[in-house]
Amino acid sequence: SEPPVSISMEQNLTYLTGDVMRTLETAANETVPPHSEDKDLDDYGKDSLERDERRLAELGRQAIEMFVLSHLYINRIEVAFKENEALKRQEALIREEEEAERLEEERQQKKAEAERERRNRRKEKKQRKKEKKEAEEAAAEAERKAAEEEKKRKDEERRKRDEAARKLREEQLEKEREAARQAAKEKEAAKKAARKAAQEEARKKMEREAEQQRLQREKEEKAAAAAAAQAAREKAASEEKVRLLEQQQQREKEAEQQRLAKERELQLQQQQQQEKQRKGKTSSKEVDSSDKSAVLQEKDRQISELSSKVEALELQMGQRDGTISKLQSQLKQALEALQQVKERSNEWQQAAMPGSGAAPGTP
Repeated sequence: SEPPVSISMEQNLTYLTGDVMRTLETAANETVPPHSEDKDLDDYGKDSLERDERRLAELGRQAIEMFVLSHLYINRIEVAFKENEALKRQEALIREEEEAERLEEERQQKKAEAERERRNRRKEKKQRKKEKKEAEEAAAEAERKAAEEEKKRKDEERRKRDEAARKLREEQLEKEREAARQAAKEKEAAKKAARKAAQEEARKKMEREAEQQRLQREKEEKAAAAAAAQAAREKAASEEKVRLLEQQQQREKEAEQQRLAKERELQLQQQQQQEKQRKGKTSSKEVDSSDKSAVLQEKDRQISELSSKVEALELQMGQRDGTISKLQSQLKQALEALQQVKERSNEWQQAAMPGSGAAPGTP
């Protein structure tokens, strides 16, 4: 199956394939391959080395996946979450401002209505007092009605003028209040239009960014497919090289075994000849002893070569054990980071559940 994280050595980039949350959950639940303490080796330690190489390759893959997923969470998912939270706070603030403006307008309307009722009650009270006074004056000065007719007419004219002036002032004040209300409504409409234009502009900007991200994802998917094909070809070539190397080592091992068998046969023949010629000439004995010493020197040289090879293999195994321990520590750190990512994902899921009282934080 296709790995969740691909690496391009030419472009020095990493690519993430598949669903992000599913990849994070899979990486969080993935376990570390067990490490075997078996130190039994064959002639060259081939089985042990191949097992260690496979384990190192698996540990390296997991470490790279953990690093890429942690980088993606910190630089992409968490940033998108903060942007979403900021946008929600901004919308909530706008709603609060609109609600405050609406309440202020209702309060002003109630205040104006109360002021009009207060003026009407004052006017009615004044009118009743005036009518009562006129009635008292008419009753008290009925005998002086003729003498006061001219004065009453003048008072009536003056009252009419005052009433007309008062009505004119009230009409003017009403027109001014109406103009102020109209101006306030126009100002409110302008604010709403500005807010709507800003929201429309933000929506268009988000659509443009989404389109750019989609194009970028398509480009990354194509590059990841090309990198996967290149990796498959390189893997096939490396497997072919390993097979050829194993065949060559097998042939060298068979040749070494044949050479040792021939040497053993030659030694047996020489021993038989020595037994036959032991009672022969002294010169023949000296020649046989020199051949035997030469054979023993050759065997000592072969034994020293095999010992050096064994020491070199033990040194390589020690170096690989150190590398494995280092990768284990790095993998442990990556697992801790992935555990933190999983815990935050669980918090987001709990926040997204109905009845939790909070909006989901996952973008």
